[in-house]
Amino acid sequence: MNFADKVALNILAKTMGSGLLIVSSIIMTRYLAKDTYGTYLQAMLLVNTVVMLSFVGLPQSFYYFFQQIGNKRRFIARNVLFGVAIGIVVALLMVIFKTALARMLGNVALERYVLLLALIVLLQSPLCFKEAIFYSTDALIASSLCSVTGAVIDYLPLYYAVISGWSLERLFLVFIASKAVNLAVFFLLLKKFSLDQLPRGGSDDVGPSIGILDQVRYAIPIGGAGYLGVVGSQVDKYIVSNAFSPEQFAVYSRGAMEVPFISTITYMLNDITLPRYVAAYKNRDVPQLLGLMHTNIDKVAKINLAVFAFLFVQAPLLIEILYTRQYVEAAPIFRVYLGSLLFGVTVYNMIPTVTGNTHILFKTTLFSTTIKILLCWGLIHLWGTMGVAVGVILETLLHTAYRLFYCVRILKVGWSEIMPWSNTAKIGLAAAASGAVAALGQWLLGMLGVGGNLLTFSLSFLFFCYFYLFVLHSTRMLHDEDRAFLKRWLRFDLFLFMPRLGRRATSPS
Repeated sequence: MNFADKVALNILAKTMGSGLLIVSSIIMTRYLAKDTYGTYLQAMLLVNTVVMLSFVGLPQSFYYFFQQIGNKRRFIARNVLFGVAIGIVVALLMVIFKTALARMLGNVALERYVLLLALIVLLQSPLCFKEAIFYSTDALIASSLCSVTGAVIDYLPLYYAVISGWSLERLFLVFIASKAVNLAVFFLLLKKFSLDQLPRGGSDDVGPSIGILDQVRYAIPIGGAGYLGVVGSQVDKYIVSNAFSPEQFAVYSRGAMEVPFISTITYMLNDITLPRYVAAYKNRDVPQLLGLMHTNIDKVAKINLAVFAFLFVQAPLLIEILYTRQYVEAAPIFRVYLGSLLFGVTVYNMIPTVTGNTHILFKTTLFSTTIKILLCWGLIHLWGTMGVAVGVILETLLHTAYRLFYCVRILKVGWSEIMPWSNTAKIGLAAAASGAVAALGQWLLGMLGVGGNLLTFSLSFLFFCYFYLFVLHSTRMLHDEDRAFLKRWLRFDLFLFMPRLGRRATSPS
């Protein structure tokens, strides 16, 4: 299996996890009362925030040092054990400060569940190094297997518990059991696909001597920025959670959701390409580094911009299909949040990370977090939860510009070189035109009396996809590798009867 197909397999595996998460939210909005569902979402917000705060920066240090160290098997084992140790400490801190955590989220009912949430964090901790280990050992198949089995084990028992009417406490117990099984699966795949493929008894004398403190020192600048980044990424939810009822928090959370698998693509492509980025910079080959970056941007932009255009048109219909009319007021918030797709075509922290300028990450993230808090707190008094959503997107715009400014300075290139502006703009125009066609198609279906929200949504999606691919194909913005990839995965030539106009496609870089 070639590299592109392995990447696609990992993306599909991540997509499955995101899809099952959406299914869980669909089931919960139908079987749980709004206040119970809001409490569940607050609990998961706490777990996810704690895990991210505990490990931010450390997986990146694994990427950086793994290729340099001699005894790679010992290095992997040390990092996994380090993850367990961190998990124990963090779980104990959660139990000690359970009252303060519940009050911070504005829901004292959470206090009774903190011990269970701490156990979830403890079992999740070693898994934070999963992708760093599998990607660094070129075990991409193992990574996809771990993602798929992990998603199935996490969510299928949860579905059964929710549909059966189990209490919130029992739902968390089910989650704990699922995490324990997932941890066992991870260790089995780690041994078979990573440890057993590495030479035994590597020498610590080969290459530089690297200890836990070296990893921590490398991770501190990334971690400092990461801590602020985690706070910044979740601060809007904490503001809404503290200022509004669990029911209102549930509605906001459904609007502020990430589109399944889309955000995963950017970060996964970046993580899988990270060793190539590092190698290019170490060879002082900036054009190659930018070429790799632009190639990934081209792939991600074709997906992100298309998803933005289609879902912006279909937002009210999608929310009603997924979460019933009870949550339809979440549609405007969802439309605002879709703006993040426009800025998410690349990982802007990649260049400071691979060039060793990790101190810049703290500056940019401090700027971002401060602006976000000010905007969200200011706008919440004007427009309520919608004001919080608008504040998030305005901050994203400012943060993106700020990070690009530093990337230009680090690589000593012009603004016209750092991003494939022209190519991305053309993709955006194609997506916008296709969104207009989807809206027209939906209107025609209404005129023809085609009933059913799901049927209307599905037919509009087909209109959009065909027209979008037709525009990309006819203007030669689809490259040969894109067409070959689609042919392999669709099992037929979708473009056989599509005329192509314009000049031959050039490289996105």
